[in-house]
Amino acid sequence: MSTNNLPEPSFIERDLEAIKTRLMADSGVQPADPEYIVLEQIAFEMYVLRCNVQDACKQNLLKYSAYPVLDYLGDLRDTERETDETDADYKSRIPDSMDLFAVAGPEAAYIQLAMAADSRIIDVSPYSPLRIDDTPSGVLELYVHTSDYWTAEMLEAEIAAAEEDKTVIEGEYLEDLMQALLDSVSAAVTPREVRPLDDKVEVYFPSEVTETYDVSITAKEDAPADLESQVQTLADEYALLVKNNLNRDVIESKIKAILNITGVYKVVLDPTTDTTADYNEFVNSTFNVTVTGVTNEE
Repeated sequence: MSTNNLPEPSFIERDLEAIKTRLMADSGVQPADPEYIVLEQIAFEMYVLRCNVQDACKQNLLKYSAYPVLDYLGDLRDTERETDETDADYKSRIPDSMDLFAVAGPEAAYIQLAMAADSRIIDVSPYSPLRIDDTPSGVLELYVHTSDYWTAEMLEAEIAAAEEDKTVIEGEYLEDLMQALLDSVSAAVTPREVRPLDDKVEVYFPSEVTETYDVSITAKEDAPADLESQVQTLADEYALLVKNNLNRDVIESKIKAILNITGVYKVVLDPTTDTTADYNEFVNSTFNVTVTGVTNEE
């Protein structure tokens, strides 16, 4: 259940005037009495104390929590804060960790377990193929997408290459590094307590789909001098967002909407088709932006 629409919880009364009124009534002190100022100060201190109690209670609720209490809440769910992770990002990730405790290895649990296996993993796509008769095959294919953009084809090429032709990264063969990551994910998702007993989990790298788009911009007469650079930056950011996710398509209409900034009159893409990615693919797209004309049309 979402708590977004719930009112802020109130754990203790925090009405300064009500506290002061009760204190004065109980003591019988009048405004002209010297003790009145002392009781006012006591009432204010009680009010501050009650505000601190309210804040302390709210800190135990994930929605209102902040460092360091937020980190204690994360620790209760076996979810540590990552390096340089903001409170907002950490807070959004903590509820996802509860998927790890779900029964029968649901899709979200497999994703969380795989993501936690290696810091280079940026996305995970579970897929359960069906038999010819459309019944579950009992096999779960898990595709892991890394910040190095490793692909199934890269691993196959490394395996096929002779010793002298293999890629070396920091003194180690790329094949060994890639296989070690797959093994770590497999080890994280195959224990009996985190998957159904009849599931067979197979871990793979995805495949890459590439496409290059020529982006022709017609600029307005009052467009800024760096319009081409601005549009190129937005196109590159969109390409990276898509590239970092599995099963994410490049959509022509969405690109046009993103690039239609102040100073742009018209955006034309070549090719004009969308580039689609399947569950086991990611799209690596390149955008070449050029201002090809200027118009005084509005």
